[in-house]
Amino acid sequence: MKYTVIGATGFIGKEFVRQLEEQNVELLQPKRGDESIFNKKLGHVIYAAGYGNCAKDPINVLSANCTYLSDIIR
Repeated sequence: MKYTVIGATGFIGKEFVRQLEEQNVELLQPKRGDESIFNKKLGHVIYAAGYGNCAKDPINVLSANCTYLSDIIR
Protein backbone atom coordinates (compact mmCIF):
# COMPACT_ATOMS: atom_id res chain seq x y z
CA MET A 1 0.00 0.00 0.00
CA LYS A 2 1.34 3.44 -0.92
CA TYR A 3 1.15 6.54 1.28
CA THR A 4 1.85 10.17 0.52
CA VAL A 5 2.51 12.52 3.41
CA ILE A 6 1.95 16.16 2.56
CA GLY A 7 3.80 18.21 5.16
CA ALA A 8 6.24 15.39 5.92
CA THR A 9 8.87 17.72 7.38
CA GLY A 10 6.56 19.45 9.84
CA PHE A 11 5.94 18.64 13.49
CA ILE A 12 3.03 16.26 12.88
CA GLY A 13 4.14 15.04 9.45
CA LYS A 14 7.49 13.80 10.81
CA GLU A 15 5.66 11.48 13.20
CA PHE A 16 3.50 10.07 10.40
CA VAL A 17 6.63 9.44 8.35
CA ARG A 18 8.44 7.79 11.26
CA GLN A 19 5.60 5.38 11.91
CA LEU A 20 5.06 4.57 8.24
CA GLU A 21 8.78 3.91 7.75
CA GLU A 22 8.64 1.46 10.68
CA GLN A 23 5.91 -0.39 8.78
CA ASN A 24 8.11 -0.50 5.68
CA VAL A 25 5.41 0.81 3.33
CA GLU A 26 5.88 2.63 0.04
CA LEU A 27 6.12 6.29 1.03
CA LEU A 28 6.15 9.52 -0.93
CA GLN A 29 7.21 12.73 0.84
CA PRO A 30 6.90 15.56 -1.67
CA LYS A 31 8.57 18.86 -0.89
CA ARG A 32 6.50 22.02 -0.70
CA GLY A 33 5.66 23.25 -4.18
CA ASP A 34 6.41 19.91 -5.87
CA GLU A 35 4.04 20.11 -8.84
CA SER A 36 4.83 16.53 -9.88
CA ILE A 37 2.34 15.21 -7.32
CA PHE A 38 -0.48 16.27 -9.61
CA ASN A 39 0.68 13.66 -12.14
CA LYS A 40 1.31 10.72 -9.80
CA LYS A 41 -0.78 8.08 -8.12
CA LEU A 42 -0.51 9.12 -4.48
CA GLY A 43 -2.20 6.20 -2.77
CA HIS A 44 -3.47 7.14 0.67
CA VAL A 45 -2.82 10.83 1.29
CA ILE A 46 -2.08 12.07 4.78
CA TYR A 47 -2.42 15.84 4.81
CA ALA A 48 -0.30 17.25 7.62
CA ALA A 49 0.59 20.56 5.98
CA GLY A 50 -0.38 23.84 7.47
CA TYR A 51 0.63 27.36 8.28
CA GLY A 52 -0.66 29.39 11.18
CA ASN A 53 0.47 33.02 11.09
CA CYS A 54 -2.84 34.64 10.11
CA ALA A 55 -1.73 38.15 11.07
CA LYS A 56 1.44 38.04 8.97
CA ASP A 57 0.32 36.06 5.91
CA PRO A 58 -3.40 35.23 5.71
CA ILE A 59 -3.24 34.14 2.06
CA ASN A 60 -0.55 31.54 2.81
CA VAL A 61 -2.67 30.31 5.74
CA LEU A 62 -5.65 29.83 3.44
CA SER A 63 -3.53 28.09 0.81
CA ALA A 64 -1.68 25.75 3.18
CA ASN A 65 -4.71 24.82 5.24
CA CYS A 66 -7.47 24.66 2.62
CA THR A 67 -6.93 25.33 -1.06
CA TYR A 68 -3.80 23.19 -1.59
CA LEU A 69 -5.68 20.13 -0.34
CA SER A 70 -8.52 20.99 -2.70
CA ASP A 71 -6.04 21.14 -5.60
CA ILE A 72 -4.65 17.72 -4.70
CA ILE A 73 -8.10 16.16 -4.51
CA ARG A 74 -9.06 17.57 -7.90
